[in-house]
Amino acid sequence: MVDAIATECNAEIKLRGRLNDQIADATLRLQRRDKIQMPWDNLPHKRIWHSFSLEGQFKLPLLGRFDKLSSQPVDSIIEAKQTQWISDQPFAGKRLMASRFAQSDDALLSGALSKLRNIILFNPADSQLGRALVSKAGSLIAEDVLQKSLRDSVAGKAVSTIVKRVSDYNKFAHFLVTTCHRRPLCPDESSFYQYVCHMQQSGFGATAGATLLKAWSFFRYTFGVDAEDQTSLIPGRVRGVVNSMFATKRKLTQAPPIPTDYVYKMELYMRTGKSSQVQTVVGFMLFCIYSCARFGDASRADPACLQFQHSTSSDLTLVEANLSEYKTATGERRAILLPLIALGCGLDAFSWSAEWRLARQRSGADGMAFLMCADDHNGEKWLPRRMATAEGSFWLKDILTIAEKSQVEEEMEARLNADEMAKAAQLGESDVEDTGAVEANPISLPGEREALGRNPFPQVDLACCFKHRLSGIVHLISDTEKLSCGRKITCNLVPMKGDEDEPGQMEFCEQCRAVIGT
Repeated sequence: MVDAIATECNAEIKLRGRLNDQIADATLRLQRRDKIQMPWDNLPHKRIWHSFSLEGQFKLPLLGRFDKLSSQPVDSIIEAKQTQWISDQPFAGKRLMASRFAQSDDALLSGALSKLRNIILFNPADSQLGRALVSKAGSLIAEDVLQKSLRDSVAGKAVSTIVKRVSDYNKFAHFLVTTCHRRPLCPDESSFYQYVCHMQQSGFGATAGATLLKAWSFFRYTFGVDAEDQTSLIPGRVRGVVNSMFATKRKLTQAPPIPTDYVYKMELYMRTGKSSQVQTVVGFMLFCIYSCARFGDASRADPACLQFQHSTSSDLTLVEANLSEYKTATGERRAILLPLIALGCGLDAFSWSAEWRLARQRSGADGMAFLMCADDHNGEKWLPRRMATAEGSFWLKDILTIAEKSQVEEEMEARLNADEMAKAAQLGESDVEDTGAVEANPISLPGEREALGRNPFPQVDLACCFKHRLSGIVHLISDTEKLSCGRKITCNLVPMKGDEDEPGQMEFCEQCRAVIGT
């Protein structure tokens, strides 16, 4: 009986083996490429005698047949990567959102000229430019001459100004045609008043009315719009609505300056960072800081004009660049280059400009058209457009997060090395008889920085303190939004825990210490 069962089991195993071999052979046949068709195989008479076959009508899909199932669900993998990405660069998502709306100057100017073309040519007789675009025969001139005339009419204006004025007036022109049933360049006082009331009731921005009046003046004096006197078109009631909207504008406050310790951390990251692309962005931020330059102006500079000068007689290092396009370049200033000079060695004894120069070479930034191009978030590449100011703002916040993490890792490595040296000193035996010679201060090397001792933790209530979750530095609370050192309370600051936190093992912010006077 046992032999019969064993024989049956062996037969079943052999049958399964043959089935597996047949399935594998069929799968390989399906994966092979089709037979090469010769010219005579596609002749018309071949299809007549071709017998209909069901072969190939019920083929199984090859996708995923030999794929191994992941031990971790896909949703968990994606969530883990997203969490790690947000932890490393918490403002990267906002940079991606800002990059969606960023365009090159050529693309912005092309879109503005397209709107301007529709407004001017709706009724060419309403403006001096429109009448110039109509030939004596009553037809429009050639398309190339039309495009050149539109570009030449706004050649003396900045691209941002053209886009802003044309976009604002295009909304008003659409309202005139659809609601007031008037021509875009032929408004009246009633149309102005109706539109500003519409903006106020629809929740437009506080400055929408003021920008409308600027756009109207731009069209009048740039394109020669034939309209009534400015005083009669914009009377007191129109200006009253505009002033009421402007009164709801949020009060502007001066942006807080970048603290010195943040600048030092950025310089420290230049020689400790691992990514050449991030180092290139950090170096550009430092260049803007030390040259007192606008981000938008400095990003337009040509990388070929960037110069690094180092004095052999001293440690002075300078970084120079010349700007041909900047915000205040109007009139004759367009023919004058604006020089930018920055100190290449700042708070750190190491020259950040030397690392910036190497990082630009490694990342390929020197071969781009702008001094600071936008980065490709899918890989370490640069886009053929300059980095927008909104992207730079979020980059600065991410850089501070990355620099703080890098400093924390460096401090941990230094502590581990110190522990190893202490253990080695305890295990080893000293051959020096004169201990006084060992305790004496050694001769300092040239360029060596003197180590500063840490001050003791002050006598403050831990309930009134916040600790930075990355750097571990303790700050004193000033009010509900700020710390005593002037920094804002962000998500990186966590309340102190009296039972778990030991003041003797923590470091207190020196700026907060100066405020409390201890």
